[in-house]
Amino acid sequence: MCELFGVCAKKSGRMNEYLKAFYSHSNKHPHGWGLALLEGNEVSIEKEPAQASKSCYLKERLTSTIDSR
Repeated sequence: MCELFGVCAKKSGRMNEYLKAFYSHSNKHPHGWGLALLEGNEVSIEKEPAQASKSCYLKERLTSTIDSR
């Protein structure tokens, strides 16, 4: 079974630490990870069929600020 994490807030905030904690569960859910962000009417989706803790892309992605509401 996969896990789903969602945030809905009035103000934009940095999500990096929340996402790092969430993706730390990937040992129990090794089949892939994904990230969807909604800004206005635009959606960006990033995903990979690899365990989050072993993803070089995700590790690099989390070094950049991820702001969302």
